[in-house]
Amino acid sequence: MDEEPRNELSPDAKKALFIHLIQRYPRLTVKILLGFNPDGLDRLTIALGKGSEYDYRLLGDPGFREAEVRRYMREIKAA
Repeated sequence: MDEEPRNELSPDAKKALFIHLIQRYPRLTVKILLGFNPDGLDRLTIALGKGSEYDYRLLGDPGFREAEVRRYMREIKAA
């Protein structure tokens, strides 16, 4: 079994994904996708309902978030 565990990315994969995503999405969205702990400003943004619909969908549906991470990883490998 050489597959990475679900919800886990190697540091190199996470770095490549961060570089790919930060050029396309707001910082908060990237942090949610990569599973980083939100800082105070991020938590406030979420609590005030100022995140995007995509952010809330990522937060509310772990399966969707995992599918999106896999999709972006495929984009990186195809590039």
